[in-house]
Amino acid sequence: MVAGMTQGPNEPAANLSERELEIVTLLVGGLRNQEIAEQLGLSKRTAQAHVASAMRKTGTCTRTQLAVHALRVGLVALHPTPNRHEGACDK
Repeated sequence: MVAGMTQGPNEPAANLSERELEIVTLLVGGLRNQEIAEQLGLSKRTAQAHVASAMRKTGTCTRTQLAVHALRVGLVALHPTPNRHEGACDK
């Protein structure tokens, strides 16, 4: 277990809603809250609220911990993603 992470109440899905699982999947794919919101037709605030709820239910404290947790317990699978931020780290 990663420092700062606790087990959620009901592993592995920790009672995540279908929407929360969808958002966690996009988060694991590297999308930011604004990008998640745009893809799902939500407001950025709603996407943030779903991320916060998923973190609370899984006992994680950061988006990174949530992504690692989701991968470790099999909530989502890691799939190659297109280079949507190609060159973004070169700045």
